[in-house]
Amino acid sequence: MNIIIAFLISVLTLFTVPPYATYDNNDKTLDTPIVELNGNTLREVFEDGNLVTNGDFSLDSDSDGLADGFSKGGSATYTPTLSNGIQKITATSNGSLLLLKSQVLLQNDVYYFSTGYERSFTTSYAHVLGIRYASDYTPVISISSNGSGISSSLFTPTTSNTAQLYIGTVAAMNSGDYFTASNLCIVSLSFLSLSNLTKETLDYYYSLYRELIDLDGATITYLDYDLHDIALIIFFG
Repeated sequence: MNIIIAFLISVLTLFTVPPYATYDNNDKTLDTPIVELNGNTLREVFEDGNLVTNGDFSLDSDSDGLADGFSKGGSATYTPTLSNGIQKITATSNGSLLLLKSQVLLQNDVYYFSTGYERSFTTSYAHVLGIRYASDYTPVISISSNGSGISSSLFTPTTSNTAQLYIGTVAAMNSGDYFTASNLCIVSLSFLSLSNLTKETLDYYYSLYRELIDLDGATITYLDYDLHDIALIIFFG
């Protein structure tokens, strides 16, 4: 028997929705084609379309605390820990500290970036998700305050090359400072013909994808939808 849980919630408390939003509010599962996503499903865009191998930080085959496919950069020594899909990097000396991963990005293509994070710095320096070509560091997402959350951005590379993704800081961290990364997602909007979508729209659908991943096997049904409130029934089973 299906278990039905009904929620009456304000959109503004869940998603960043611009005025006069017209998001597709048909019933949703992970595998429901969505008109606004060019007929793609949430799974096709944010799971199959995620270019970051092991972006969920689930694999650590040598149990060294550093997710497979990622490496360390920067001058500081560090301790990596990996737990429940969260990669934590703690400085054990003062200096720069980066979590690195090689990634092919194409010039002039539009990409959507999103990452979960937590940071605790005793310095005022920002830490970022960025792109590195040789010695050129291009910040894509900049996080300047301690705390946790999800941050996202749209990005168009000006160089077509095998880049290094970097998370961390090229400035100084102090010993004991740390940052985390989780659910690192990079989607080529150009490849999926979605480059017309705004960051706010993509944030909305990515948030929906994360909710449905957490509620495995659920269907979200929309009972009412306007600029203020949305009534959801989530079916399990």
